[in-house]
Amino acid sequence: MKTKSTPFKIISLFAQNISRYNLKFNEKFESIFNFKFYKFFLLTSLILLISINMNAQNVVELNKHFYQSRPSINLSLSEDNKHLKSLIYELNSSVIIKKGILNTFSNAPFLTVDIEANSISKLNELNPLFREVELIIIRINNPEDLSIIVDTANLTQFPKLRYIYFLCSFNCTSGQINNLIKSENSQIKYLYLISIPS
Repeated sequence: MKTKSTPFKIISLFAQNISRYNLKFNEKFESIFNFKFYKFFLLTSLILLISINMNAQNVVELNKHFYQSRPSINLSLSEDNKHLKSLIYELNSSVIIKKGILNTFSNAPFLTVDIEANSISKLNELNPLFREVELIIIRINNPEDLSIIVDTANLTQFPKLRYIYFLCSFNCTSGQINNLIKSENSQIKYLYLISIPS
């Protein structure tokens, strides 16, 4: 009995090798593709998490800010803290906005604006009283006030603004306060404090 001729054997072996090679190539290609996709997915997720984390750190609790900036850590920040404390706790010339009505305390130049959250639109109005203001205190009096938006891009009438300080009269979180800020300005420090009336 005759066996298959040599050319048929060669063709058969060649076909088998090609199919094995294709299978291995496909497996390698799929593993490379999957690895690259996995790396891309991980990198994208990491960037997203970092951006979320950076965003969450914009607003700092006031006491934590003072603690982190104490003289033993950073002398320049300590000087900045002295100035901030004087703006918050000492008697300064102030613009007070309550229930949409603007009043002034002492004489110009006014260094602070003390405003209720429900009057926040008043900050977008052109007013020469705002020219020297360095600190805006925004009073968050109830959960409904957490729906306001503070768009720092609209605060162009505050050329010397250095701080926006949210004073919350109920338990609120830094995340909730951070959600109020739009168009973050890197020149401004965002602070908050929970001060529940007794």
